[in-house]
Amino acid sequence: MRDLALPRLPARLSARLRDLRTRTGPRDLALALVLKVGGSGLAFLMLTLAARAMGLHEFGVFAYWFSALSFAAAAVLLGQEAAIMIDWQRALEAGGPAAARAALRRSTRLVLIAAPAGGALTACAGHLAGAGWLFSALAGTFSVLLAVLVYGTHVARTVAGIARGDGQFELTWRLFPTAGAALALLAGLPFHAETFFAWAVGGILVALAIQAAGVGAALRGAAAATGPVRTALDPTRVWAARSARLWLGGVLDAANQYVDVFLIGLLLSPVEAGLYYAAARIAALFAIVSAGLHVFSSREIARHAADPAGPGMREALRLVGAATGLAVGGGVLVVVTGGQILLDLFGAAFHAAYLPLVILTVGVAAMALGGPVPAVMRLTGHEAAYARIAGLFVLARCACVATAALADGLIGASLASALCSLACAVVLNASCRRRVGIDPSVLGLFGGAGPFRGTHP
Repeated sequence: MRDLALPRLPARLSARLRDLRTRTGPRDLALALVLKVGGSGLAFLMLTLAARAMGLHEFGVFAYWFSALSFAAAAVLLGQEAAIMIDWQRALEAGGPAAARAALRRSTRLVLIAAPAGGALTACAGHLAGAGWLFSALAGTFSVLLAVLVYGTHVARTVAGIARGDGQFELTWRLFPTAGAALALLAGLPFHAETFFAWAVGGILVALAIQAAGVGAALRGAAAATGPVRTALDPTRVWAARSARLWLGGVLDAANQYVDVFLIGLLLSPVEAGLYYAAARIAALFAIVSAGLHVFSSREIARHAADPAGPGMREALRLVGAATGLAVGGGVLVVVTGGQILLDLFGAAFHAAYLPLVILTVGVAAMALGGPVPAVMRLTGHEAAYARIAGLFVLARCACVATAALADGLIGASLASALCSLACAVVLNASCRRRVGIDPSVLGLFGGAGPFRGTHP
């Protein structure tokens, strides 16, 4: 009997390994993590080289404008980066590929109208604020192309897969300003904020071309549809109302990311803005893994939004929660023990940002441990509730950061930002549990039902 049983173990192990290779969930999760880690590493290299090439004052000017332009890019999307993930899946199930392509055309037309209009307004605002026409034109062009790239990334992720979407956003465009800063350092050439945006515009154009080719190939490979296209799409009024709610949530997310640097640059000086921006970028490093997990989870949440308590959503959030807990623990240790070394990469002048770095790490950790709450609420029909809560905290963050910056400088602003992040994470998670019936936080893993605590109507 023992001799007969021995060959079964390798066979079962082999079957298990084959099952893991063929399951799309773990495979896509691993791909999302690899792209996010690689992209974040490249972004960090890009910023450190830019800081060394520019100097602290010029880097502060860049950080101020980069934050403002990134916010502008999020604002002109009008919620379509999230709406297409919902509409594509619904239209595909209701009317087939032709209906899904009709939903894609509707969102794409809106983005291609809104993004250039927003870019023109951004360029004019920059010139009115005192920037030259060349800088203003480059800034406006960057905001337009960044918005289209963000939208294209969500489209490609949904239609053609994570590699064709997030690969271009995380890696391709960042290679160009990274190379520009490195060349400037090696050759002793000047490297200013407008130089960065010029290189970035070229990189984004290349990324968009590759992205469009991937989406086009995926669409051509889809079978022709036979279902009714018109009835498969939501009425324009319903789509517009949902898009407006998603837009508000996206704008509030962007404000949470970029408002601090903008306010510090406005109220204090470019030097403080540069120090804060460097600290914030390093503090976000340990959340690389959780950010990659959110790339994976956003697609899975959109797929299973109709049944949020079902096994598909359950498995996706369990994968995300377990990996997030490990990432936060290891990342906090790296930031606290090696923060000074990481700041050295920006330059000796950035040593003053160490205490703000440690403080900001607490706020980033709180948001990461809360899990993909924004995606869960926005993609399961609770985008209005999310927008209300996030909006209140954005206003609170602006008021607290501005007041603390004027009273206690960089340390006060960092402390206010971290406390606002902690409070926002707690309130959003409580609302998600109450409204959706899901606890997507890391703490949900320790409950009897994993990340779930029952469902509510």
